[in-house]
Amino acid sequence: MDKLRVYSERTGDTLVISLQGSAGISEVDQAEREMLAAVATPAPIVVLDLGTLEYTNSLLVGLMMKVNQAAKASGGKVRIARPTEYVRGVLDAMKVGKVLPIYPDIE
Repeated sequence: MDKLRVYSERTGDTLVISLQGSAGISEVDQAEREMLAAVATPAPIVVLDLGTLEYTNSLLVGLMMKVNQAAKASGGKVRIARPTEYVRGVLDAMKVGKVLPIYPDIE
């Protein structure tokens, strides 16, 4: 499995944070720094693109909730896009969809 990589890109009012690879325990701290830094500059819409995330765990799901709180504090809304089948199963088991909307694509 590839190590977790975080990429962020702003397009207009939207910030897309893409997670790629595998979210093992050792990668979550660095991902937290990168993701929270990305939302430090407010954006009305924050998309967590999980289309290339191979593996996740409860720590990364918790981080998604932190990103949501940070974005909401500055008036933004977070949504999840393109989760892989495995990741979608984890999100469903943890009932993430009750807090963050999950979409099949980025649009």
